[in-house]
Amino acid sequence: MGALTYPSLDFSAERILRCYAEKAIHPDPRFLLIGYESDEMMPLHLFYDFDAPARDDALVTERYANGGELHDRFETLSEMLAWGALLKFRVNTMPQRCEGMLSCDDPDLLSQLDPVMFSLGFTKPITTGPRCGLYERNDAVLICERTPREELLGNQAFTLGGRDAGVLRKLLGRLTTESSLEAEVDEWTPALG
Repeated sequence: MGALTYPSLDFSAERILRCYAEKAIHPDPRFLLIGYESDEMMPLHLFYDFDAPARDDALVTERYANGGELHDRFETLSEMLAWGALLKFRVNTMPQRCEGMLSCDDPDLLSQLDPVMFSLGFTKPITTGPRCGLYERNDAVLICERTPREELLGNQAFTLGGRDAGVLRKLLGRLTTESSLEAEVDEWTPALG
């Protein structure tokens, strides 16, 4: 996966086939191993969950090798990879970042967010469902997500990166004045003085 490699996750076909051949993972018609987690403290492997609703893909969930509680990650693998790429290569390389919560009365928060982001010159690198928003332009990147299978309640955690605090504040201001969205920032990195 090149620069997009996850430090402790192995998505290679060789590793996946070896896990099944060595019976480290037992075949299950509901779950297909797609990422082997080598962290021994929290070996939550990535699986496709074929029982979950799908949009041209399958839901990505984490669990222990042979069962246990599910920790849903993303509605699709493409959303997970695109979200991770934007976080790693764009948001985390920006000089100023903030994290918080977007909320509105509409359970489909992205239907409120999309028009404003497009009017501000943002594009989406991939098409996403209602639980994952990915937006970018030269000077700023916004990613937001909500856990799959949770009821859509009109709120999503967000991370926003930009060239400076002014760009981020202006963007958050436009989001809240040009839509029914509310934005609550929990943390600025670096901290604002």
